[in-house]
Amino acid sequence: YFNASQKLIVLESDTTFDNCKTLEDVENILKSWNKDKSVGYQNGTTGNLYVEGDIDWGFAGFPVTCKGYDTAVMAAQDLINGNLAAVVVDEAPAVYIVSAINGVNK
Repeated sequence: YFNASQKLIVLESDTTFDNCKTLEDVENILKSWNKDKSVGYQNGTTGNLYVEGDIDWGFAGFPVTCKGYDTAVMAAQDLINGNLAAVVVDEAPAVYIVSAINGVNK
């Protein structure tokens, strides 16, 4: 098995999560959002299940507009384009994306 932690990517200018110290802090903000906020993820991944919710995996999901993409990079590009409030992806791609694409922050 491979342990794939999830990471939340937002624009560097977005300070919404700056004071978060715990996962619970981050989740409380996500739970307070509504369908006016869009969160992206790569289709078929844990991030997909986490954002949309999946009873079998124990994920309740969030009350946001969920947007799936073929790749995590495509989701990050849509974030940069202003079409998403955040992206949730596995840790390894998140680290790569944040280091490779100017203007995003994890």
